[in-house]
Amino acid sequence: MERRLFLRGVQTMLGFRRLTPGLLAVTLLAMLLQSAARAVTPDSPEVQQMIKQGVDFLLKPNVIMHGAGEDALIGLALFKAGFDASHPRVQQSLASAQALARNSTTNGLGSDCYSAAVCCILMCDVDPNKYHDDINLIISGFLQRQRPNGCWSYAPFKYDDTSQTQYCLLCLWVAAQNGFDIPVDAVERCAGWVIGMQHPDGGWAYRAPYNEQTNPTPVFDQQHIQVSHSMTAAGAGMAYLCYHLFGFASGASPGDGQLPSAVQVVDDQKQHKGVTLKSDKVSRAALQNSMRLADAWFAANLRFDAPIWTHYYMYGFERYKAFQELVLRQNNAEPAWYNQGVDFLRRTQQPNGAWRSPIATTANTNEPIDTSFAILFLTRSSKKTINKVMLEGVMRSGKGLPKDLSTVRIADGQILNPEMVENVDGMLKLLEEQKDDLDPETLADQLVLDPDPQKRSQQLEHLRRLVHHKNYKVRLSAVKTLSTARDFGNVPALIYALSDPDTNVSHAALDGLRFTSRRLSTPGIPENATAEQMRQLQEYWKAWYRSVRPDGGL
Repeated sequence: MERRLFLRGVQTMLGFRRLTPGLLAVTLLAMLLQSAARAVTPDSPEVQQMIKQGVDFLLKPNVIMHGAGEDALIGLALFKAGFDASHPRVQQSLASAQALARNSTTNGLGSDCYSAAVCCILMCDVDPNKYHDDINLIISGFLQRQRPNGCWSYAPFKYDDTSQTQYCLLCLWVAAQNGFDIPVDAVERCAGWVIGMQHPDGGWAYRAPYNEQTNPTPVFDQQHIQVSHSMTAAGAGMAYLCYHLFGFASGASPGDGQLPSAVQVVDDQKQHKGVTLKSDKVSRAALQNSMRLADAWFAANLRFDAPIWTHYYMYGFERYKAFQELVLRQNNAEPAWYNQGVDFLRRTQQPNGAWRSPIATTANTNEPIDTSFAILFLTRSSKKTINKVMLEGVMRSGKGLPKDLSTVRIADGQILNPEMVENVDGMLKLLEEQKDDLDPETLADQLVLDPDPQKRSQQLEHLRRLVHHKNYKVRLSAVKTLSTARDFGNVPALIYALSDPDTNVSHAALDGLRFTSRRLSTPGIPENATAEQMRQLQEYWKAWYRSVRPDGGL
């Protein structure tokens, strides 16, 4: 009876009232497979294309900045999108950040905290040593400006501000992880404020539900400030950030994010868990409860089509998820929430490459700001920052690392033994254990083949089959490794890989064909090549292969 009711309910939901249970099962399976096939990562070709269009918009000469904060935000988006710090546009943003820091000694940090926070984060991400003095100036300004109750707001003070507090706290976390001294008292007071401002339903509002002078007791009702998606992402991110910064996550169980046995973690005593602050004033249980309530709120209310501050919210949500992954040691390369956000941004990107919130304010949101926030979401900017500071922290300590630091890999804040991810057998074991959940960051671009001829032949045969794998990094590793083997048996697989949707894979395949054939001056891959151009290139290499191996099967 229950089974019939369930099937009838699903049939009604899908609009297929006359499907038999068997046909319904096939339909559901097809839908699930179609959904899985659309899963993307920041490195997926379609995501990279969206990022490129957004970047092209930001680089247009007629894009107008309104102050150092917006300038630094654009620079941060470009840097996270892969631009080198030496690029003129990134250099312009860094110069604006330095100017704001140095002017703060006489003019203060400005009326809001956003600009200084983004400037500080940009300088920390690019080179904390080079910009050490400027970063310290901003940190000093924030510490002086912090309210006695732990939050930050406008100057002069108007109200407790959840939005500005999240950026100041993020700035202090990034600075702490880069070796700057952050007073534990400042973070303790902020953590207490974050916990106290959470509404009973698990969300946060933009303004605190009280006034220090007239009504110091929080009143959580509809008459006061309402909970919003953007502010709940801000509050949740701060709760997880504080949980990590106080070292509460160091003994956490990996849970669902446990690494596979094919990947070895550096001995736990040598494992870098980031800079932590010792505190006996912040309750671990209180933060855990705050995180639990926030997670439940988003489980019931997640959406990305918020009509106002849309892309600001999306970057805040990505930051919340990045700190959640750090604390819980989760390991999901293609999370459902990211794919949902990518789908939304794909539908709403404008023809000029920009994004804009449906309801935009006149002063604090515009196309350059919204586009920068969208790029930061698409690139998983916060996760990149977390992995970067974790890796550099281990490099500073020098503990538990291989001699060749270029081979180091990060997975969710953990340092992996590179020997387990840089040989063919290690990759095959990862594929067997993790299947669809393989994190592409645990694979090297090029793998090491076994010197024994018989085993090497078996490995090559495995790699030829992997050029069809759905994970782009698996295909890239397979093609790059095949490309160095100079084995004519690899040629059909490399010709097939020319048609790969990921341009990195197709270019690696062409390099392999040129290396194997010793024909270095062959036709290249045109920029923005069409399907017909790629087919013609494949036919060129098929003709060559038939000329040297008539019985090769092509």
